[in-house]
Formats: sequence, C-alpha cells, structure tokens
Amino acid sequence: MIKLRESALSKFKRTRSASDWLNYKELRNFVTGSLRREKKAFLNRRAKGGGRDLWRALNSLNIGGGSGFEIPMNLRDPNGINRHFSSVFTPKGNCSVAADFYRSHKFNDDLHFSLSLSTEDECSSSRVDFSMPRINREPRWGSPYQKLHYKWYPMGALEERTCCSSARGAGSSPSNMTIFNTGCQTIERY
Repeated sequence: MIKLRESALSKFKRTRSASDWLNYKELRNFVTGSLRREKKAFLNRRAKGGGRDLWRALNSLNIGGGSGFEIPMNLRDPNGINRHFSSVFTPKGNCSVAADFYRSHKFNDDLHFSLSLSTEDECSSSRVDFSMPRINREPRWGSPYQKLHYKWYPMGALEERTCCSSARGAGSSPSNMTIFNTGCQTIERY
C-alpha cells in the first residue's frame, strides 16, 4: 500500500494533473487510516492478553524510558534554589524612582477616585425589582418556564419564605424564596 501511495505521488509530481492529485490524496488517506486502525488493533490484542504483554508492547515503542530520571547535582538542594530565586527577585535599592515615574506619567492628575461607605438611609431609599425567565429542567407542575424574581431591600434578617408564583399563576405549587443579606442590601430570590 505504501509503495502504491509513493508511486501515485511521484506520478502527480511528473504530470501535475488534478486527477493524479485526487488519486494520491485517496491513497494517502487510505494508508494513514489503515496504519492507525492496525496500531489500535495491535494494542487492543496485546491488552486482552494481560497487563504484562501490554506494558511490554508499550515499552517496546520507547515511550517514556526504562530507567528512572536522575535529578542533576545542581538541582538537588531545594534550599539553595530558593535562596537564589529569593535573592534575584528581592528589590534592591530605592523603589521611589519607579513610584515617581508612575506619578509623573499619569494621564489625568486632577481626577481622583475614591470609594465611600453608604449609610442605611441611602440604601433604604433605593429599591429595585426585576425578574428573569428560568427554565425548570424537571417540570412538576404547569409550564416548564418559571420566573425568578429578585428584589433588593434594605438591611434585613436572613430568612426563608414560601412563594406561590409560577407561569400558571398563584396557587400552583410553592417554591422556596431565599433572602440573601449583602451588607447594606438584602436580595431575595424566589
């Protein structure tokens, strides 16, 4: 098969015709697939014979190595390696040069960014309600489409409630509503 493939390639190189190229490609793909199938069948036959035969076949392919890996002498002392890398990456000298460079190359010096804490009153004045569709993978009642409802409330205690809203309307089947306390705001999900 391989000789036939090689002769098809040499014929294509001589003639440069499209039909010879297609013939070569078909033979090339056929030979490649045949070799892969045969390698797989060989290893499967060896594996059925037992573990010893399989490892003997794998070792004969020179994958890995028969002998153990030896660590070089200069890499056997982990503390010495640690000392070397610690000495290389320790900042030496004055780091203010880099800080001065950074300060002098900022784009807008007048713009200052800062975060401040919100008070409870500020949080209680903002309340957001939103909902999004949810697909129930195991519909037990009604439509598989349900809504997840989220509400943001001011600071409150963690609790669980029961809610009866689904695509069919109230009263179909209860689902748990969980309230998450996120510092200043409370988010409930049901």
